[in-house]
Amino acid sequence: MVIFSLLLLASLLPHATCIVNGWEAKPHSRPYMVTQAVTVVLGAHNLRNKNENSVRIKVESYHTHPQYTSKSFHNDILLLRLEKNARLNNNIKLISIPAKEGDIEADSVCSIAGWGLLETKGKQSNHLMETNVTVMNNKECECKWGEEEFSASLMMCVYGEGGSCDGDSGGPLVCGDTAVGVTSFGDPKISRVNVGIVNGKEAKPHSRPYMVTQALTVVLGAHNLQNKNENSVRIKVKSYHTHPQYTSESFRNDILLLRLEKNAQLNNNIKSISIPAEEGDIEADSVCSIAGWGLLETNGKQSNHLMETNVKVVNNKECESKWGEEEFSASLMMCVYGEGGSCDGDSRGILVYGDTAVGVTSFGDPEICNSPERPEECQPSYAGPAL
Repeated sequence: MVIFSLLLLASLLPHATCIVNGWEAKPHSRPYMVTQAVTVVLGAHNLRNKNENSVRIKVESYHTHPQYTSKSFHNDILLLRLEKNARLNNNIKLISIPAKEGDIEADSVCSIAGWGLLETKGKQSNHLMETNVTVMNNKECECKWGEEEFSASLMMCVYGEGGSCDGDSGGPLVCGDTAVGVTSFGDPKISRVNVGIVNGKEAKPHSRPYMVTQALTVVLGAHNLQNKNENSVRIKVKSYHTHPQYTSESFRNDILLLRLEKNAQLNNNIKSISIPAEEGDIEADSVCSIAGWGLLETNGKQSNHLMETNVKVVNNKECESKWGEEEFSASLMMCVYGEGGSCDGDSRGILVYGDTAVGVTSFGDPEICNSPERPEECQPSYAGPAL
């Protein structure tokens, strides 16, 4: 059952922790800083086929639903604004969406497609895969997911012999020739009910010309993201590897390794940073620093310049009392606070103590940037067996 909503270190979660009450960093004083750029790929079938005439266009900005929060999957939908218009052709076409609200009848047969995993923790598909699914009765869906997870006015459930899996989130649910939903979430432990296509078949090449996928690129050596004369470097991400104990049910082990298509050439603006060789806590009240290109205030403007601020490490007991045992794990996380702090867009930024990266920004209060009541959480970056 799937629900549809109307080698670098990174965090898996985009929603938590820009820099508020900070200051602009001295240009290129943090040459280890990396940010991500998202590109959409249109007109593709085989993502490895460079002779396919697919088109890549950079994402200029994105806009979340005004009622979306990271506390639930409600309103889990995003609009992307591209840097330029896509030119339509036989392999790149639009698909209609409903002109007005209305439920899709239970037992209606629709279809989904994607390039995600082919099985739980399995191989990623380079070819577009597809399968048919059946719309579930809303009452039955609510019974399976509960009122907190499922909202009949915002969501629908589908099921079938085939289904979606990690990597297919964002793909359209198509009934007839209309996109009636966007893949959002499913059982985080089982592929056939999570949001590649499992138990499906390869789609006929370019039979779904409305399909779009995203390509991730890292940007190195940048300070001002709008300055095209800065000699920053963009390298495509070849693959990524989640922590083996990570699940979307919690923020634990919220860390990701990215493998780039080629090695980065180090220079004055692009350098590596050390990580701890062994486990160990950073003492409470130690002064560290964080940096990022995120929002400058809650619901505020995105910074194009790298911003930075100092923060202090919070005592583990105090952090646990603010977040609770379910959210916080002293063996996996640490909390920081300060006059300045992080905000939406800084997740994946690193916590630096001295000249060592000791953690990766993960999450904080989803409603208030740099909340004094709920300090930011970082995942330690110990280079141990998990990495």
